Amino acid sequence: MVVVLSRIFPSLFNFCPLFSQNTNNIPHIGQSITTDNQPNLVVSEWSGGAHCCFTYHIFQIGNQFKYLGSVEGVNSGVDFKDVNRNGDLRLVVYDWTFEYWHAGFSDSPSAQVILRYQKGKYKPDLELMRKPAPTQQTLKAKAKEIEKAFGEVVSDHDQAFSAPSVLWGEMLDIIYSGNMKSAWELLDLSWPTDKPGKSKFRKAFLKQLSTSPYYRYISLKSFQN
Repeated sequence: MVVVLSRIFPSLFNFCPLFSQNTNNIPHIGQSITTDNQPNLVVSEWSGGAHCCFTYHIFQIGNQFKYLGSVEGVNSGVDFKDVNRNGDLRLVVYDWTFEYWHAGFSDSPSAQVILRYQKGKYKPDLELMRKPAPTQQTLKAKAKEIEKAFGEVVSDHDQAFSAPSVLWGEMLDIIYSGNMKSAWELLDLSWPTDKPGKSKFRKAFLKQLSTSPYYRYISLKSFQN
């Protein structure tokens, strides 16, 4: 059983639906979100910002009351999905590490992360996140679109590089599917030969990526090819 309690103001809690990108993915009574068949209490908290922030505090309320942990939904909340179609719910969130990074909020990409309750903590489920590497045909098609976007970018000589956010958005999607090598290949295919700053972009991108709360997981050699 999942009981939902939502904090909508600093001192007010109501029983109400969780904020979710997809209302079809909100847990139903009788479902466990920790795969241990124990009843859970989910306290969803909204900070009151324009588009941020959503935090989910998860408790076990069976024979023992126990705090299990908190999950940051940041700007997009949390989706509860039966990814394996076996009744076990995973938490799907988005990593907003690149929010406002060389782009406005509306152009800021975020990568999807699938979380599973493992050994007393919610951690990325890397096996479910892993996808086949994109084909050369797919990479070239993406690169062609990114090259077009480069043409719309206004160069700023005060910046180390000028590039469209669609570039690192595509790179993040590829990296978070376990294919970092393909992400670097896309960068090489996409960056115009007459455009300076590629090496500086790569260095800055890696530095920003390393600040992600999920970096220690997605950077594992066993995950990336």
